[in-house]
Amino acid sequence: MSRPKRGPSPLGEGDVQPFSNVAEAWFWGVAGYLARLDGGRPMPRRGAVPRPCEPSDVVHAALKLTRRDRMSTDQFRTLVRFGREGLAPDPRLPRQRGAAVLWQAGLDALSHALRAKGIVA
Repeated sequence: MSRPKRGPSPLGEGDVQPFSNVAEAWFWGVAGYLARLDGGRPMPRRGAVPRPCEPSDVVHAALKLTRRDRMSTDQFRTLVRFGREGLAPDPRLPRQRGAAVLWQAGLDALSHALRAKGIVA
C-alpha cells in the first residue's frame, strides 16, 4: 500500500492575495519562518488573508539574492534583525540611520524577486 504524498497543497490563483508592499511580505515571512523553527506548521491559506506563498519562500528569496551578491550580507542581517523585531528602523533616530539605509537597500533588492514571483503586487 502506498503512502499519500506529503508536502504543501497547491494554492489556487484566484483565492490568494499578494502583499501590498515588500516590507509587509518580509515581516510576515520572518514571523512565519520563526514560528516554523519553533515547531509550527506553515499554513498560508489558513490566515485572515490567504497568501500566494509560504513564509520560507520570502526568506529564501532574500538568501538567494545574498548568495548571488545582489544583496549584501549587511543588508540581509539588517532585514533579519528588524524583521525579528517586527519594526523597521527609524531614520530619524541617530542610532538607526545606518540601519535604515541598509534596510531600504535590502527591501529594494528583494522587491524585484518578490514581484516577479507574484508575492508582492
